[in-house]
Amino acid sequence: PEALLTVWHNLFQRCQLQPGERALIHGGASGIGTLGITICKAFGVEVYTTAGSEEKCRALEVLGAKRAINYHTEDFEQVLAELGLKDRINVILDIAGGDFIQKNINVAAPEGRIVYISFIRGARAEVNFGPLLMKRLVLTGSTLRAQSFAQKAVMVREILERVYPHLESGVVKPVVDRIFPLEEAEQAQAYMQSGQHMGKIILQM
Repeated sequence: PEALLTVWHNLFQRCQLQPGERALIHGGASGIGTLGITICKAFGVEVYTTAGSEEKCRALEVLGAKRAINYHTEDFEQVLAELGLKDRINVILDIAGGDFIQKNINVAAPEGRIVYISFIRGARAEVNFGPLLMKRLVLTGSTLRAQSFAQKAVMVREILERVYPHLESGVVKPVVDRIFPLEEAEQAQAYMQSGQHMGKIILQM
């Protein structure tokens, strides 16, 4: 539920992502990333993503990403430029921050929307904001916890109406990496922090 709320609120409420647009989701192998990719595909959005290994990148392309970019070996700005997509990404969902902030601005389309939900690569960066004016970009960010129950209730209603039919049909489904017994919660946490997983890690009661 939390991943659904995060994806829906940031991509479709804050950024008003529309069918036929292009989205870039950083951290595509995360629970939010995998769900975001499948929801984008279900809604007719062309989605690109970044991940930390070739294995994850290929799996994300099978999941629905048009192109997954290994951020350890490739520069996503350069790859998108080579694909003819410089200034053509409408919406960017970013968990990374840091040096990705400038690159996001560089690849964003005119009237593009960039939303931050975390800053794994750092919350500070030196940024040239000139393109913000020329492209008329929107930079925003959010957390779920700070929002009211009323705001969350609106999200849930919209998800039930718009996303649940795709969940029930099986077009959209959570990606589960591994299931740990509850007694192994510490090992599950260590596995998550290792960054090896793709999708969700489940604790079984």
